[in-house]
Amino acid sequence: MRKISKSIANAFKNGERRSISNTVTDNNEVLLHGNRIMWKNDSGDICLSMCGWDTPTTRERLNALLYVLGSEDSLVQRDGEQWVIGDTGIRRLIDPNEVYTLRPNFYIEDDGKAVFDEHLRVWTG
Repeated sequence: MRKISKSIANAFKNGERRSISNTVTDNNEVLLHGNRIMWKNDSGDICLSMCGWDTPTTRERLNALLYVLGSEDSLVQRDGEQWVIGDTGIRRLIDPNEVYTLRPNFYIEDDGKAVFDEHLRVWTG
């Protein structure tokens, strides 16, 4: 993780203002080259977008933010397409122009018991 990404990610998580090179954060959003790549919506959910810029820098900034926020998901590029890969290796194709929302992961076990996974997952908003 690059130092600039880690610093911006920690500032965003802690609600601090920080501006380093091409990346800016306040207590509500992260901008990369003026494009809002991560923000908190009115409900308090965290949203992300590549803003159509499926570049290594955009993925790296978003991956740093995901990591610092406790998500085990990461963004990767395979054969020119953008994917979310979770800790279990499950992949999901994403659209670099779409907005996605981070939410806690809930699942149902075989016995019908609902289980809460405290790690944030990338879900379509």
